Amino acid sequence: MATLNPGDVVKYDAFSKHDGYVWLRQVRDNGQFGYLVSGECDSNGKRISTWGKFE
Repeated sequence: MATLNPGDVVKYDAFSKHDGYVWLRQVRDNGQFGYLVSGECDSNGKRISTWGKFE
């Protein structure tokens, strides 16, 4: 498990909305994937919260 700090930058290549959350997929240096939650979504898949800043 990793911890992100304020100001950290995360690059991701895909996202998915399921289980009530918006998940980001991140390619790691070893070619494997890591996943992190970036907010919540409702039962229709609409984002209802955002955790972090997106550019």
